[in-house]
Amino acid sequence: MLFASYDYLHILSFIAMLSGTDPVAVQSLLNSAGAPHRLNMHISGESLLNDGSVVVLANIFSSLYFYELGIPAGFGTFSVGEGFVYFFRLSLGGCAIGFAFGVVTVLMLKFLNRRLSDEENVVQVVLTVSSAYLSYFTSEVICLCSGIMATIACGITVKVLGETFINDYMLTLHFWQVTAELLNTLLFVLGGCLWGDLLSKDTFSTTAEDWGYLALLFVILIAIRFLLVFGLYPLTSRIGIGTNVKESIFMSYGGFRGSVGIALALSLSAQVYNNTDDEETRNNTDQMFFLVGGISVFTLLINGMTAGPLLSALGLAATEKTRQAVLENYKQQMVQVCFVLVVMVRCVLYLLTPKLTPLLLNHLLECTPIICKTTQPRKMEGYRPLCYPSSCPLFG
Repeated sequence: MLFASYDYLHILSFIAMLSGTDPVAVQSLLNSAGAPHRLNMHISGESLLNDGSVVVLANIFSSLYFYELGIPAGFGTFSVGEGFVYFFRLSLGGCAIGFAFGVVTVLMLKFLNRRLSDEENVVQVVLTVSSAYLSYFTSEVICLCSGIMATIACGITVKVLGETFINDYMLTLHFWQVTAELLNTLLFVLGGCLWGDLLSKDTFSTTAEDWGYLALLFVILIAIRFLLVFGLYPLTSRIGIGTNVKESIFMSYGGFRGSVGIALALSLSAQVYNNTDDEETRNNTDQMFFLVGGISVFTLLINGMTAGPLLSALGLAATEKTRQAVLENYKQQMVQVCFVLVVMVRCVLYLLTPKLTPLLLNHLLECTPIICKTTQPRKMEGYRPLCYPSSCPLFG
């Protein structure tokens, strides 16, 4: 039977691994579908704080589990009160270290204030990367606190206090987007390869019962998420930026399991295989990794493929008609801007060379195809706007 041979600390580690959510896939969907920005903020913010807590809890439970197995990674046993003290030391200590690194980073960003210097713009990007990894290393290795909480606190501090000091915001944003995409892809590829290798092992065999338990666990996780989201709905709908029932339904269904759970499962599996030869312990770890990886696969295939239709069914996705209306309004605004520029140029040219004004203005209109392509311009006496810039002598 599932979990029959599991130690309770092994079960707690397993539960913590499954509690993390992965916003990467669902954020791409929300951006492409034109979903409300508030929904994107809810999912991103939940993942930001949830994943940090998940890593802290998983480290505590897995360390206790390692201690029972006699693995050096464990730190011993303690009472419930000492456990709470240790939890707050990890979380609050990590946040304090991250805040300190964030403040130092903000001060350094302020001194790199030459916005037209490409070298300093690159240095600012390198500074954000260095502060993220140094805060993690200092908290996790040197101070024995939570590295992930330190990194989160450092990032929030730089975002709130130092965003205005970043010279090239788009450069920094695009760098981190590419980095996150590459690291997530690498993690999923690694996890997928190891999960496939696990299924092909001679020492590990899966039956129809195992796959049935996996499907049942997938349904239970979705039900628990619905229960938690709507259990807190009276509070979340009244604080902060608020929410509504449709957004809560999508948040409940769109809680993808992915990178965090896979990374924690890989870490625990590596510790067990490197430090013990007990076949039962290894088999329990393989079964746990099978379930964590299987849940990730199920959520990506089932939730990922059906989240788009659900978003449209709930009316949270921008329809094609809405997009066309926004685009047409943008075109009209651009046309008005072009006509204002034409009038301004005409006034300047009239003041400088009154006799050449009609000829030069005709060329200007001929070289502005957006006016003719987006809407019918007003007929202006003495001017003949054309639709192709190749007809303009200035372009040869």
